[in-house]
Amino acid sequence: MFIGEPTTLWQNIGQTIWYLQTLEFALGHYLVLTQVVPGDKDEAYKQLDKSFKVTLGRLVSKLKESIHVHPEIEGKLEHLTNERNWLVHKIYRLHHTDIHDIQRFAKLLDRINALGNEALNLAKEFSILCEQWCLANGVKEKDIDAEFNRRLQKGWNT
Repeated sequence: MFIGEPTTLWQNIGQTIWYLQTLEFALGHYLVLTQVVPGDKDEAYKQLDKSFKVTLGRLVSKLKESIHVHPEIEGKLEHLTNERNWLVHKIYRLHHTDIHDIQRFAKLLDRINALGNEALNLAKEFSILCEQWCLANGVKEKDIDAEFNRRLQKGWNT
């Protein structure tokens, strides 16, 4: 018999993975923006497609190799990478019995939710950095908005 509700656990894991992928998406965009020559759209899309095929840990490594990352942000990214790896590779092995103890179950849900919230907050920060980079490099805000709206309607892989 379960004390914690399994579907709650699975929903929280799914939402957190969604937020982690949102961060990967934002990091990929930031890396491409800061590395590709402005105006070379074909190369940018090629590099962006490559960035979607690597893990969060690899994106963080590329980020640290290519540009200076503030130590506070670097620490957050490393923490998130470790927590992401725990979620994807270790959660079952280390916590499969937590569903039978309400205190451990609550603590597990708190950890999962904290990871998701941290990932989403960092994704927002990197999205803002992307917009700031574009504006600083001559892209007009109306063009940023138009591209964003186009992608919302047609999808991100177009």
